[in-house]
Amino acid sequence: MDFLCEVFLEQDWDDAQQAQQKRDLRVAELEHQGWQCTVGLFYNVLTGSRIYLVEATLPPPLSSELTQPQSKPRSHSLRPQRATPTKPRSASYENR
Repeated sequence: MDFLCEVFLEQDWDDAQQAQQKRDLRVAELEHQGWQCTVGLFYNVLTGSRIYLVEATLPPPLSSELTQPQSKPRSHSLRPQRATPTKPRSASYENR
């Protein structure tokens, strides 16, 4: 599975709102390409500036699910079924 992480620093743009907009545009672009995105907001403890985060994962292709063999449906009985009928028991066995 592919993974992607990108940061947008407030100090790289004119203001925090512009950095957030750039992050949101990147999320829209990645989601359009099929990535599953999560976003985060962090703060630099020394400067107090915002750090906008994008984490994205690319889900596995659906074709791999289709190529895996499907399990056969099970019958209701878990015991094996006999192919031929059993022989009748002898009368001497039944008298015991």
